[in-house]
Amino acid sequence: MGGHHSQTTTQTIGYKYYISAHLIICHGPIDSLKKIIVEKRDAYDVELTSSSLNNYIDSPELFGGEKKQGGIQGYFDFNIGTFTENLNTHIAEAINGGDTNIPYFRGVASIFLNDMYIAAMNPYMKPWSFVVKRIPSKDWNDTYADINGGANPAHILYEILTGNPDINGVGLHLPSSYIDEDSFLEAAETLYNENFGLSFAWKKEGTIQELIQMVLDHIGGILYQNLTNGKFVLKLIREDYSESSLPIFDESNIIKLISYERRSLSETINEVTIKFIHPDTYKEVSTTVQDLGNINAQGEVVGTTISYLGIQSYELANRVAQRELLSQSSLLAKIKIECNREAFSLLPGDVFIFKWDALGIESMIFRVGQINKGSIEKRSIIIEALEDVFALPNASYVGTQPPLWENPTQEPADCPQKTLIELPYYILYHILTTGVFDSLDDTEGYFYSMGSKPSADAYSYKIYTDSGSGYQSRTIGNFTPLAYLEEGINKTDEIFILKNAESLTLVDEDIYAYINGEFIKIIGFNSDLSSLSVKRGVLDTVPAEHPENSIIWFLQNFKGYTGYSYVDTDEINVKLLPRTSYGTLDIDDASPISLTFNHRQIRPYPPGKFRIGGEAYPEQLVGTLTISWAHRNRLTQLSQDLVTQDDPSITPESGTTYTLKIYGSTVVGVTPVLVRTETGITDDSWEYTEQREREDGGPWSYISIELDAYRDDYKNWQTQKQENIELMGYGRQYGNYYGGIE
Repeated sequence: MGGHHSQTTTQTIGYKYYISAHLIICHGPIDSLKKIIVEKRDAYDVELTSSSLNNYIDSPELFGGEKKQGGIQGYFDFNIGTFTENLNTHIAEAINGGDTNIPYFRGVASIFLNDMYIAAMNPYMKPWSFVVKRIPSKDWNDTYADINGGANPAHILYEILTGNPDINGVGLHLPSSYIDEDSFLEAAETLYNENFGLSFAWKKEGTIQELIQMVLDHIGGILYQNLTNGKFVLKLIREDYSESSLPIFDESNIIKLISYERRSLSETINEVTIKFIHPDTYKEVSTTVQDLGNINAQGEVVGTTISYLGIQSYELANRVAQRELLSQSSLLAKIKIECNREAFSLLPGDVFIFKWDALGIESMIFRVGQINKGSIEKRSIIIEALEDVFALPNASYVGTQPPLWENPTQEPADCPQKTLIELPYYILYHILTTGVFDSLDDTEGYFYSMGSKPSADAYSYKIYTDSGSGYQSRTIGNFTPLAYLEEGINKTDEIFILKNAESLTLVDEDIYAYINGEFIKIIGFNSDLSSLSVKRGVLDTVPAEHPENSIIWFLQNFKGYTGYSYVDTDEINVKLLPRTSYGTLDIDDASPISLTFNHRQIRPYPPGKFRIGGEAYPEQLVGTLTISWAHRNRLTQLSQDLVTQDDPSITPESGTTYTLKIYGSTVVGVTPVLVRTETGITDDSWEYTEQREREDGGPWSYISIELDAYRDDYKNWQTQKQENIELMGYGRQYGNYYGGIE
């Protein structure tokens, strides 16, 4: 390492520092070097997928340049870590003056800094870190191995069991014949479809068994050895069974009920925090979910924090948090039973139906945890099992005596009101991670669900989606506060009179809400929450008329979001299954709601400040027909302070044009018909002159006007329009108003 400076007549105030160094990254081979980070700053972000010489880093200002602490600049060699690497002559020159009698450094991924500029003013080398990628077990199965850049956990476990530690750096080196390949492939496909990729570095700080358990904890799975053939079986704990096909264990095949107990409310957890790794900064972050019903029942928050540092996605972290919350907030029962040999076929993770008349249990589904298959001397089988969390709504009990206390808790019922919306660009910007948002395809879409409480004790709902292959359980949603319109409103009303409100005390001001397809900005409530002040038609929507009893959904902080994306023209059916302390609504009792995706997030925003003759949505008009509007831009309207209809123009998206349609009628009561279409407009106004009107067959007594924004053949989500405007003035309405207004 040396300092460099030039001879000048000025005083030397510091030095630039260079180094030649061989940095070992990890065991090889790896698939690629994705990024080099120095002192938490990106120094190099060109992905290298093979060993290469003379790669150039050009970040001389990374730490403030020469007058501060310099930067990084110079050449480096990259070794991907195969066992056939050639001699690096640059390393040989640095170590031994070019003598080739040196190690080839095979089997380790590394970089060699070749007289690299690394600092100024300060002689200390800053910490270097590397983002690398290696997908395990691709030679076993390549189809499901890579999950959006993360490793399939089934492939990780396969390599841990079969890998050669001398080659892979980890592994028990078991023959592949010891693996139940069907179970591993089934798990790999499920995890691939769940987008459950993991990414972590194992530093050999624990045992192989601890590493295996860490992966299993992430995915909610179990790994066991089948005693009938000795093979290792991987099983995911999922709702993947049909109750009608489950074996039944009752007094006929259970020798003894050793124990039965149910978790008490005070033993449950109602808040789960998941720690994971941020996909962009690689720092530890967290996400928290709560069971509001359980919090209300216990009167306090009882939380737990779990580290799942193999997760690098907010969406996956939220799903795992919901999984853990569902398990830890439920009042699950556990049993220990002694059975006859009918239970020999049961394996860990299997589910069965438990019946027991003495306890009034008609049907409960349990999942096997520990199982002792017995011995020659003692042929009975001991099973320890836990009530399956996925089957809670299906558990039924037979009571022997009517209770004296009337339970206020109600059976779960269908949501009285519910709807789905495809999400606009603005919302995706605020809920997706930077990496997911930046890679968002034009055809992708996401949705929110909104549902109302069927009863006061309902505290959340499970979301099931069906894209054509049957309903799949996705996640947990929160009920959305709502209110109904006391009276109908027109396009310019900004005070809404409310009735039959639900949970409005939870709603913040200065957020968005939703009514019949229109997003509105909440300005504030009056003191008794009976009226609401708003701004109309924000985001990609325009003001519309809404009849009495229309529902306003206050969804910004209360909704259902699965994190799953769909492509345009996909049609999904969704069921919301409310939950009470009795359980979860049966999926067959929930009515479906549907949504067809239609390019919403890629469409240009409609123009704002729509004026006809200087008025907003007039019903009558006298004088020149000048139509004006304000430009809007979905790419720049991303602030929490929403742009409203009356705000001035914003520089529009590149390529935006407007199409204007004029409809005319000369007869009272006759719907105007299309008489003119103007396309390719780039200004913010257009005049319907008398000459144009005469060319179209006027003068008209009534007109309708529509205005749309277009960009790249995409039309705005909603159209600015005003229908059946009554025109007054000389030469119009003769015989009705005699050319004027009464």
